[in-house]
Amino acid sequence: MNHKILFTLFGLFCCNIITDIAAQTFEKRGFPQERLSPELTARKKTEQMDKLLQLSEKQFKKIFKLNLKEAKSIDVQRKNRQGIMPPPMPDRNQDKFPDRPPMRNFFNEVPMRPHPQPLQNPEKLKKETRKREKKLKKILTEEQYNTWKEYQKSIQDYKHHNNL
Repeated sequence: MNHKILFTLFGLFCCNIITDIAAQTFEKRGFPQERLSPELTARKKTEQMDKLLQLSEKQFKKIFKLNLKEAKSIDVQRKNRQGIMPPPMPDRNQDKFPDRPPMRNFFNEVPMRPHPQPLQNPEKLKKETRKREKKLKKILTEEQYNTWKEYQKSIQDYKHHNNL
């Protein structure tokens, strides 16, 4: 009898430890964060640039407008993509059971989802990037612009090196 009680208590203790570990891991990952508003995104990006480049008040306002325009554009593109899912995976057992009908949804329809479209085509993205670079070059001093380019390059190198 004592062995059963000890074994049960040991099992409960192990379950408690596993639950605590899982909760800590979940807290580290957290829930998916809410998307920031375009205004807040632009503000954070501009403040980051201000911290790095010590922008003047006039430069801050101009760069904020530029970042806000870009953030709004990205937000519109994201909203246009909402609800678009990749197509369902093919039935793996279709080879083994060719006469088996495909899975159906609640309304007895074969679920088909449209293919997601890329946010932008690469040519358009490169063109917009060049346009943004020209505007930044006009707003920033040569020293600030060079510092910003070095910072951007270091970020790209980091992402490339770490496969992000």
